[in-house]
Amino acid sequence: MDLHGSLGNIGLLQDKLKRLNIALEPLDYALMVFAGDNGVSRENLSFYEPMSSCSIVVSHLTGRSPTARLMQRLNREEWIIDVGLARDIPFDSERLITGLKAVQGTGNILEGPALSREQVVKSLHAGEAAVEMMAGRGKSALGLGEIGVGNTLSAYALTVELLGLPPSQVVGWGSDNSGDLFEHRLRLVTSIARRQKDNSHHVLGMLEEVGSSELIAMAGAILGACRLNIPVMLDGFVSAVAALVAYHLDDRSARVLIAPTLTRERAHLGVLNELGLTPLMNLNLGYGEGLAAGLGLFLLELANDFRI
Repeated sequence: MDLHGSLGNIGLLQDKLKRLNIALEPLDYALMVFAGDNGVSRENLSFYEPMSSCSIVVSHLTGRSPTARLMQRLNREEWIIDVGLARDIPFDSERLITGLKAVQGTGNILEGPALSREQVVKSLHAGEAAVEMMAGRGKSALGLGEIGVGNTLSAYALTVELLGLPPSQVVGWGSDNSGDLFEHRLRLVTSIARRQKDNSHHVLGMLEEVGSSELIAMAGAILGACRLNIPVMLDGFVSAVAALVAYHLDDRSARVLIAPTLTRERAHLGVLNELGLTPLMNLNLGYGEGLAAGLGLFLLELANDFRI
């Protein structure tokens, strides 16, 4: 991690707060982690079991995940928003939002459309509604995260379409620490790209074909935050692709975005460049779930405190 560069970016964060007219008062922020399941996870392309996002959510709600521990240390709220889990969480939690569900797990993008147009729109609206809830609780900055086994493949497919890149320049590690599944992922994304090649889609059409509910909900959250003038701290690669989706729906949305770090995903920097964003750090992370967003929010809080 380039700590010197990170601290040097404090001034950039202060400029962002000033441009968004954030009041000179202590910053109250929260992390929103959107959760869903993806049918493509049945292709065994992840470190995690297929359709097992529910178990990852439980680790967050019980305080055992790295992200949950970080937010506890910062004494800030982490909210889990179920927008597409295949199974319901087996207990109640005051930090779990279940009333915004758009789908009970997506279809397998290798076999056909992942979502219907109605489910895409519901996912976007879920993200916007979650932001409105946080704004109603007085939050003046928000971080984004996601839990969704298989959603990196969706992010790859969307990046290929939105940036016009060949799959070989996009497909990366995913949750695979050994790299053993790279060729498998590359074949799958290439297959999807060939299927899409002769189709000219509006971004909503792309989301129907290869989207994931939690990625789409993050895009909706960014659109909602832009409307309410709330700065948004992205997380890793998947959240950056969600931001790219939001940008294609409304290019004004980029003005509220902050990128906390680069990850080990090869297309991450290209996506951020398209959005005009410079990452605050380079942690070379292979872990999502809002961890980098939480760290970035802490830097934003520091920048705001120095500003006050």
